[in-house]
Amino acid sequence: MALSVSNSVGTGVSRRARLGNRYTAYGAWLFLCGSACGSNVVDVGDEPGAADTRDAGAIGPTLRVDSGSPDDIGASKCAIENLRQYRLVFDSDGGKLERRIYSMRADGSELQALTPVDELAREPAVSPDGTQLAYTTPEGIKLLDLGTGQSELLVPEADQPAWSPDGTRLAYRIGLEPNTALVVLLLSDRASEAHYLSGYLASSPGWSPDGLSVVYASAREGVDPIPQLRSHTLGTFEERLLAPGATIRQNHPTVSLDGIWVAAAFQCAGTTHSSLWTSPFAVTTPACEGRRVTRADAATATNPEWGPGVLIAYERSEPPRDVAIIAADTGDECVIERLGDDRNPSWVPDLFRSPE
Repeated sequence: MALSVSNSVGTGVSRRARLGNRYTAYGAWLFLCGSACGSNVVDVGDEPGAADTRDAGAIGPTLRVDSGSPDDIGASKCAIENLRQYRLVFDSDGGKLERRIYSMRADGSELQALTPVDELAREPAVSPDGTQLAYTTPEGIKLLDLGTGQSELLVPEADQPAWSPDGTRLAYRIGLEPNTALVVLLLSDRASEAHYLSGYLASSPGWSPDGLSVVYASAREGVDPIPQLRSHTLGTFEERLLAPGATIRQNHPTVSLDGIWVAAAFQCAGTTHSSLWTSPFAVTTPACEGRRVTRADAATATNPEWGPGVLIAYERSEPPRDVAIIAADTGDECVIERLGDDRNPSWVPDLFRSPE
């Protein structure tokens, strides 16, 4: 099954062009780059070959990333060029007894802490306009103004925030397992809960690019003991099973920016770890019968999030985990190795969307 990206990336355009200059950085750049911007240029190599022509260990050169800060030292195995123009947020313990939200360029350089040491923070999500950061704390979901540095508790006892593409709504999970539910909150009226997506072990909300549907994983008590991927259309309340497979563990669906593809982590039958798979979003495709993105012999892959073009960020390996980026069409990969346990990568949206 071949992949194509139709909106920002035309067919027939080389990977060098479509991962290069088709996206313009603006907005959150001023807040998330800080004084470190421009301090460190990392060459991630020439145009990579197809993933299936390399052995399991040959995923590119090992790079050293050091911008002068003791916290900004890591190694990056890269086979994707031009990652420096994009930016990610993620949470990490930094090899210490703490967990904070960090920002970095997608090549692993220019690490910047966004939350204080004394606050346990995870699951970051930057608003589409790049001005606000939603993240999870033990108290619930907080909202951080990236311009002023001021934060507020937005939704007590909730987690897994996910912004709608227009930035007017926030999907999140609330409740104690197994009786969790997903809620879509209208941010213009924070007391108003627009939709409840009830479920059993409901988790991992994400959005379709048009903002009409929420994708998530959910089981059905007494029917489906293991969560499966579902899509819920907000206006019509239509629910659709995306990847049937009642015996296959499924995690964190994410939809490509053109709305054509959905990616998720599946632990397929006979395996001991999860791999990334893609399939057409509009077509119900049994789990583990779409297109495998990560190799069967690669480290476990979880919590994917689709970014610019064909790029997907995800958690790689068992704890301690690393942030990795992979091209969905070729399997070319960049692994950002740092001290500590790095999780929940999320793209800074307006660093890869063109202005109006």
